[in-house]
Amino acid sequence: MAGLAWGTYLIGPSTIDPTSVSWMMRDDWAPPLFGWLYTRSAPWSLPLGQAPGYLHPIGTSLAYTDATPWLSTFFKLLSPWLPTVFQVHGPWLALCFALQGFFGARIAACFTPRPLLQFLSGTLFVLSPALNSRLSHVSLCAHWLVLVFLWLYLRPCPDARTATRTLGLATFFIALSAGVHVYLAAMNLILALSLTVRLWLLDEHLSARRAGAWATGMPAVALGVMALFGFFSGVTTEAFGYNSFSSNLLTFIDPAGLSRFLPAFPIGRRQFEGIAYLGLGVLGLGALAGSALVVRSKEEPLLPRHLWPLVAACLLLALFAFSARIQLAQLTVFSYERLYEVTFEPLGKIFRASGRFIWPLHYALMAGVVAALLRLLRHHPRAAAGALGLALAIQVLEVPEELRGGSRFEPQSSRIPGGSALWSLATGHYRHVVLYPTVMVDGTGHGCPPDHTFSTEESLPFAWQAWLAGMTFNAGYVARVNEQRTLAYCQELEHDMRQGRLDPDTIYVVHASVAARFQEDTADRATCGSLDGVLVCVAVGRGSPFSEALARKERALHVLE
Repeated sequence: MAGLAWGTYLIGPSTIDPTSVSWMMRDDWAPPLFGWLYTRSAPWSLPLGQAPGYLHPIGTSLAYTDATPWLSTFFKLLSPWLPTVFQVHGPWLALCFALQGFFGARIAACFTPRPLLQFLSGTLFVLSPALNSRLSHVSLCAHWLVLVFLWLYLRPCPDARTATRTLGLATFFIALSAGVHVYLAAMNLILALSLTVRLWLLDEHLSARRAGAWATGMPAVALGVMALFGFFSGVTTEAFGYNSFSSNLLTFIDPAGLSRFLPAFPIGRRQFEGIAYLGLGVLGLGALAGSALVVRSKEEPLLPRHLWPLVAACLLLALFAFSARIQLAQLTVFSYERLYEVTFEPLGKIFRASGRFIWPLHYALMAGVVAALLRLLRHHPRAAAGALGLALAIQVLEVPEELRGGSRFEPQSSRIPGGSALWSLATGHYRHVVLYPTVMVDGTGHGCPPDHTFSTEESLPFAWQAWLAGMTFNAGYVARVNEQRTLAYCQELEHDMRQGRLDPDTIYVVHASVAARFQEDTADRATCGSLDGVLVCVAVGRGSPFSEALARKERALHVLE
């Protein structure tokens, strides 16, 4: 409940309302919204989650709009009973905070049987600044999936039967991760493999044959789920930026704009992807418990042997997160870029935002701090509760005012969704809405050049109107596109417009920079008018309430002139 309450406070109650969509009409929230909407209205097909009407005629999918494929597919099943205006991502954010607290408490249960201490520890995970920093990417807020694998590793496993159940759970959550976000699937797969190594080599609950079967089966399950959702659908997966979208060596102590008490450190311009600040409360607990345990290290080992595979996995992921250009603040302290180019460069081109792979180590450190405190004060539960309570208070107070109360999620435009009422007249008479020039781009810069056309945010009202009217839409911003097909379409569209060829089933939304040329090229072949301050045209010769309304608006404009 603490996770749900804190999540609601951060994002605001209106964001959780599934009938509230205005907050998603901007930034990185828009692709998941339109991925879900256009998939919802599309017929069922394989792979699952196809959205052929968005970025039409190329199309896209839930996988490449970061629309949390498992979640959106489940609600697509319920679509006949849902209201027309309905989004799944606000409730998903709230669920992520709730599950963050639940699995954080399950981790703490590995170290203490006391419910209060489990609750306080779980709440500490909810208050992770790393989670707060990811609210702009709804599918990537599933940090609880990382906690699941830490919990599976840390929970007692006394015999072979329990080991089999544990690996079965790990496989299930690998499948779940693969249908949430590919980055989460990749990092959790490494954690799952470290669990397999522990159960095989250290606990000796698995034979080499069974361990090998699990180690090959889990990646196969992940790949199968990815294929089910169309991750291998011919898009351009290679991207630049591996050595830029990384994590910094200072990431665990760098407030990165997430503290009201401390300034952000100077780091690389694109290293926001690797934010993993622990927070003053956790750092304070770590200093207290860690120093005390170091003093007692002669009595008890600081790092028990059964944790070695987990620590190795987290460090390996962290090394990938730091990239081949390892930076301390803005200083490059070590670089192995030439070695990277001849070894794992293909992997870096797929997972260019490598900084995200710091999250397992971030949460492993948090779990280590909790474990150290509970171990240090195992005979003093009240003191442990007091220390955790103080850390929680510090974590809460540290959150900057501008990141509280859902202010980040307030809609910035009153015309979205909405626009001119004339759009409703197009329903049933046209099949497509075409932006000209179109903007079809992905997060890596592939796609149609966005020069002299609509920005991605300017295109959103028209994407909304097209979806409401059951029409396709030829623009959008997604994670990845098929660059070759996208460029070919843009060139074909440009050629058709310059030849004055208009499709009678299409509504054309024309950018001001080419409006005069467009009207000249389509003279006597288009009926045009101004809607929402933009030139909108349809082919002549096809009478419809919408074309008649456009003509009336155009005549009224000429009378005023």
